[in-house]
Amino acid sequence: MTKFDQRGQKVEGDQYNIGSDLVINAIHTKSDIPIELQKIIAEIKKATQAGALPADISRKAETKINEVVVETEKEKPNPKTVLDRLHEAKAIIEGVASAAGLVTVLTQAAEVVGKFFMK
Repeated sequence: MTKFDQRGQKVEGDQYNIGSDLVINAIHTKSDIPIELQKIIAEIKKATQAGALPADISRKAETKINEVVVETEKEKPNPKTVLDRLHEAKAIIEGVASAAGLVTVLTQAAEVVGKFFMK
């Protein structure tokens, strides 16, 4: 699990730290992907409830991730659609400094998921 040294860090405003139960590297099969993506959606909802992520941004990102969930549950998912939607979700959240942890998780998800679909 990745550890971050936050000594000496200065944060302007609120910072939302994602839950520790998101272990993207725990994805070992394609069937694990939708389960882990649902956990990311749950974290986005928590960040919104905590006031760290605006509701409109949350809805847009959740929609993109839900599209990935639907696609990955297909018998023959389209790899381009999967990765494009993950990158779009990340881009939606990127502008919100307080949700940087979610951007990191989405980046990791795209890397791990890409290994399954880009063989």
